[in-house]
Amino acid sequence: MSPVQIIQRHAHLAGPVQLDHLPTSDGPRARATLTALSQRRRGKDKQDPPVAIRWTVWGALAEHAAKYLGRGSHVNVVGHLHNHSYVATDGHTVHTFVFTAEEIDFLDSKAEAEARRERQAFVAEMDQAPATR
Repeated sequence: MSPVQIIQRHAHLAGPVQLDHLPTSDGPRARATLTALSQRRRGKDKQDPPVAIRWTVWGALAEHAAKYLGRGSHVNVVGHLHNHSYVATDGHTVHTFVFTAEEIDFLDSKAEAEARRERQAFVAEMDQAPATR
């Protein structure tokens, strides 16, 4: 079965981009995962529930996504969906869908992205500060 193209427009990231590096025969390869939320509107004053897609991103695009995107970043994502199956530890075959991003449009301006990073750094700093009473 060939992969199905998926386009998620006007989405916002639900959390930080998770980056790791997997060993391959050509050396480590970057893999990032991100969850994008989008809202589809139907007619006047009607909205469907938000759609959340967990995307996997590979290579240089994964590195850029981890560096420049964060929670709340505004993006368009184009990729594909394909079936995946594996045998679980209990011996049953598990069938899943995998969403792989091929393109990500970074829709925030440079100023918006920098302001978001500063807010997130401030919140992280406040979370680590000892509580005083």
